[in-house]
Amino acid sequence: MAPDGKTLYRLPQMNVATFGAFHLTVGINRGVVWDLGSYRKLYTNSGLRLSLSCGARAKTDSEECCRFFFVINNADCSTPGPIEGVISMNVNSNIHRPILIEGICEGIPAGDVNLSVHVGYCKDQVSIADCHFGHKSYDHVMASEVYAEREIIYF
Repeated sequence: MAPDGKTLYRLPQMNVATFGAFHLTVGINRGVVWDLGSYRKLYTNSGLRLSLSCGARAKTDSEECCRFFFVINNADCSTPGPIEGVISMNVNSNIHRPILIEGICEGIPAGDVNLSVHVGYCKDQVSIADCHFGHKSYDHVMASEVYAEREIIYF
């Protein structure tokens, strides 16, 4: 029970895998920035929770941005939607920022799941900023299975 009297719910989490890399420095604007390899998902009726903590930047002097996102078995998550983070700057400077990307992907069957982190175009853009992933920091990814009986609400 929370201090305000509301009920707290915790998602059971299991089958945790962590990935780490120090000085992972990738300066590409489209494609794979970190191939995590295979993760063995144990249950079909669980969700796959993914989180990424790293440094990244978007260098541009216009409205361009960099979209960093998880790819699961060579595709974006479709249920409930992509697990992504966007960095946008309207200043042509080389500022690396910490970013955290996290989400749950559902509808993935049990078995070996290929995971990777990509960079690419932001929605409705025809050009992309000068993107950079990782830089003089330790980058982390965590994958785990979770159970969540809930309604997906779209905004």
